[in-house]
Amino acid sequence: MHVTIGSAGVSTPQISGNNSCTTDLIFNSSTITLTADNISGATAYGLIRITTAHTMTFNSVLAGSTGAYFGYDTAAGGRFVLGANNTYTGGTIIGAGTLVIQNGVNATGSGGVVVENDPHGYSSAGTLTWSTSSAAIGGSVTVGGASGLIAKLGPAGGIASLNIGGGITFNAYSEPVFTLSSTYNGANDKVVVHNGVNGGGVQIGISCGATLDTSGNDYVLFTSTAGTITGNFSSTPIWTGTTPSYSSQYSVITSGTEVHLHFTPIAITVTAAANTKTYDGTASAAATPTYTGTLASGDSFSPTETYNSKDAGTSVTLTPSGTVSGGNGYYTYTYNTTTGTISQKSLTVTANAQNKTYGTTQSTPVTGSSAFTP
Repeated sequence: MHVTIGSAGVSTPQISGNNSCTTDLIFNSSTITLTADNISGATAYGLIRITTAHTMTFNSVLAGSTGAYFGYDTAAGGRFVLGANNTYTGGTIIGAGTLVIQNGVNATGSGGVVVENDPHGYSSAGTLTWSTSSAAIGGSVTVGGASGLIAKLGPAGGIASLNIGGGITFNAYSEPVFTLSSTYNGANDKVVVHNGVNGGGVQIGISCGATLDTSGNDYVLFTSTAGTITGNFSSTPIWTGTTPSYSSQYSVITSGTEVHLHFTPIAITVTAAANTKTYDGTASAAATPTYTGTLASGDSFSPTETYNSKDAGTSVTLTPSGTVSGGNGYYTYTYNTTTGTISQKSLTVTANAQNKTYGTTQSTPVTGSSAFTP
């Protein structure tokens, strides 16, 4: 069966689930042809909307020389799933609800993709997601809502990559969201862009568990194979669910033609304290070093110090040591030495009384006693 949307005399051609829709809709026909018409706020697009919090799944091919407008006047929770290799050529707009790319190749046809705020009806903005690791968009992508209405781009409830044939631009009131595993080289989101990334200064959302990688290797979020990273992103991420340990040490940075989530360990500087003791045959020191740097909640630090020699002296080097309990990998350390004194130990030697006859040879060694306590 073939379905044509749009015809002469119809002011707003549309596929619409109205207020009486109480279930999800699935289109399995071979082709649905979109025909251009005027829509307030977006001209020359075939309108696809659902006014209830249900899902429209298109396993049918969406065809036509017009674009597809998803979500105009769509209720919160409304979803559109694209499961076919679509051939429409006029580009894609997501104005409200969520569009899910389920087919990796050309689900959004050809032309650019715009994720924006709904210009009519509900006060919301669109979300572009994908549920396959082979998801691809042939053209460029622009994401941006309106004041208080955040347009979003991110995977549909899981970890998957996205390949964009053009560039991607984030305007005000937009948010890219990435799902990250506990290791930088695990199964993580990454968006590969072929013609530059403009971050627009917006914040990046991070969905993760209680821990993220602190090995010194960054998570790669965006890669631009041609073109540059412009506009950057805000250095402060948004934790969209769980806030991981040491969250304040993560930042979003630009590195060449990539955008990374970077971990910076907490810097701790440990300085030995002056110490004076009497020689006791060991290199131990009783003083406690001082340190600068703010420990994360729940961590503790009890540094110690030792002389570099057990021998007496007035400028013996004192070296601090120790690491934060519970913070392996989360801190870097600088150790500053100082000097201390090891005083000589008093030793008292007392001779014993000894008698002999003048002119004779002393046959018994002279012995004495000493008082020495280490």
